[in-house]
Amino acid sequence: MTTITAWTLNEAPDGSPLANASPSDIDMERCDAVLRLNASARRYSVEAVRADIATAHRLAIAALANVHDDAATWRHVAPGDLVPPPAAPVPERIDTDAIRPGDPRWTAEAEAMLALAGFVPDAPEPDRRAARERLIASALAEGWTIRRLGHAILTERAEAAERIGLISTAHTISDADLAAGYALGGEPDPAEVWRRVARPPGPGEVSNATREGF
Repeated sequence: MTTITAWTLNEAPDGSPLANASPSDIDMERCDAVLRLNASARRYSVEAVRADIATAHRLAIAALANVHDDAATWRHVAPGDLVPPPAAPVPERIDTDAIRPGDPRWTAEAEAMLALAGFVPDAPEPDRRAARERLIASALAEGWTIRRLGHAILTERAEAAERIGLISTAHTISDADLAAGYALGGEPDPAEVWRRVARPPGPGEVSNATREGF
């Protein structure tokens, strides 16, 4: 429960603040300013009554400093912002090295990874459907963690690209591959991907660059 405290402030002859924090003895009409505090959030608001706003603010800062050593760190807000908005929920960090088959989260995480790489049950390419089944079977049989499955997916994608021919030197890792790498528990290794796709043609191989006339 958030507690908002109200103080009335009056300016003493020497300019210092006279603060009244007694709920039963607060006269809102005869004060120079009203100071409202949310101590748990270190927030305060100031409303001028008989004083001008500059004087009201000066009295509030001085009154706060008389009571709270950390007054300089408090935030001056409008009365309606004394209670800060609730913090956004922090998403659960998935430990991809710990989730194995049998963990309730494994199936959903594995499906998301496979789908991101295009290995879905209704993929139009037969080789992708076959790769999906092979990856799932190996993961279940060997108890792969999510991270291990992610590495296998990246390897499968790289080797599939290798089988259809070399990629031209203008090639860079696509946004989809980058996204897949992050989702699989880390960044894809550009050096490894480049090593696979930029090696010299083997016997009988035709590179994409040759095919496209580069």
